[in-house]
Amino acid sequence: MKKLEVVAQLCGKAPGLLMRERFFKGRLPEPKTAKLDYDTYFELKKIGVNINQLAKRVNSHLMPVGILSVLNRLLKQQEAIIKLLLDDSHSENW
Repeated sequence: MKKLEVVAQLCGKAPGLLMRERFFKGRLPEPKTAKLDYDTYFELKKIGVNINQLAKRVNSHLMPVGILSVLNRLLKQQEAIIKLLLDDSHSENW
């Protein structure tokens, strides 16, 4: 029963309505998209790709020129995203 309540909350629907949709439509509704916007998602993805590329180079013992400036930019992006996420978590819609 606890699992049903969690799924219902993610979908933004009452558990009974969720079960009716499952019974009559044969599927559960899609969960609501988190408040995190798509621009932030893509920024996080870009940061992850950059970190992965840097890790591959470091593991192959190739230290790229200018790595400190790249790491500093990534750190600033990370801080901005964390601030955005923290500010967003205090909004009324959460």
